Amino acid sequence: MKFINHKFTAEYPLYGATFIQSNPNEAIFVVAGGGGEGKNGIPNMITSYRYDSQKSELEKLHDFNLPEEDDSPTVINSHLETDQIILIGCNENSANIKSGKGNKHLRRFQLDQKFQLQLTKSIDLFHSCNPEEYTKFLEISNDGRLAAVVPCVDSNFLIKLIEVTTLNEKFEINNIAKEVKDIGFTPNSKYIAYITSDSLQVMSTETGKPIVRLSQDFISKGWNLSKMKFINDNTLLMAATQYKNGNNRKKRDSGIVLIKVVLSDNDATVVESKLLSNKFKGVTSMDLNESNNLLTLATNENSILVIQLSSFKIQTIFNQIHSFAITKVIISSDGKYIVSVSAANTIHIIEIPDLSKNLFSNGFISMQFVLSVIILLLVIVFYNLSVENKQYIKSQIKDYVF
Repeated sequence: MKFINHKFTAEYPLYGATFIQSNPNEAIFVVAGGGGEGKNGIPNMITSYRYDSQKSELEKLHDFNLPEEDDSPTVINSHLETDQIILIGCNENSANIKSGKGNKHLRRFQLDQKFQLQLTKSIDLFHSCNPEEYTKFLEISNDGRLAAVVPCVDSNFLIKLIEVTTLNEKFEINNIAKEVKDIGFTPNSKYIAYITSDSLQVMSTETGKPIVRLSQDFISKGWNLSKMKFINDNTLLMAATQYKNGNNRKKRDSGIVLIKVVLSDNDATVVESKLLSNKFKGVTSMDLNESNNLLTLATNENSILVIQLSSFKIQTIFNQIHSFAITKVIISSDGKYIVSVSAANTIHIIEIPDLSKNLFSNGFISMQFVLSVIILLLVIVFYNLSVENKQYIKSQIKDYVF
């Protein structure tokens, strides 16, 4: 299969990206980033782009300039089916935060038909006086009602669940023992899950009550969890680093592990795991598209892996396609494009062929195997019939002659 890929340069370091729309001819997406507070000459921005797959060209559609005295955006997400809403996490300037004047770090934008952004509301969700604390994760549910927001903190780890239309807090998930590594909603938006380095917790989005927790399986196998995504309402996928000597977490193997967990009857079970590669040590970003059987990982060696979701088979590897940390990798809803962005001011776009036509896919191999067996059986049957017929003719001739 041929994967078409192109690299483009942005005007500032990029820390987040989200798709707006896509089709076989073009993809439109929004990125966010910047130089941070007081970085003269390096803006803090949100930019919308259009990629033309026919011309292999990237066109800038619109820039939204954030205040120079503020920090750079750290995360961005969107829900576009009904409200054309984009949320970003971006701290205000450190002097305001330290003085206790507040930090309207969560900002909501409206996207118009020309893909221009308008700021509609901003709030201080965490009420912190520490400018080193910023928005680490920001996920929006599939139905667009809720968003989960996670701060980067040294202790008192928590998750805030808010209503997207009002930005009002619905409830808080606290008493989390360790740093939150990733979060995600089920496709039906009824549950939210988060992972720490060695545990999975699933909770109701209506009540905030815990539904299921899984930990011992990860600890016993020495898996250090880093990223997660729901495949469907009952199945989720996690990426982890495999430790060399089980519980001895000071000695690492150089492998990435994929772990599939099934949820059922208030229980969680690891149903599949695979050491994907010994070449890479960790995952910095992950996205998947079940309908297109597609999974992509960004590694801490600045490489992108394109993987068949059903088999965990690596389709191709783009080695060190960015010169510095890959901060986000995303897949378009139609499975036609992968976009990765980096703090090195670079955007990498991959055009995905139809993986269902891959000659090395499990489905193709299985069908070929079945057809081969049928043909072989038919050959054996006809051969046996032929032998029996020849033996009968010989016996008849013998009887006639003698």
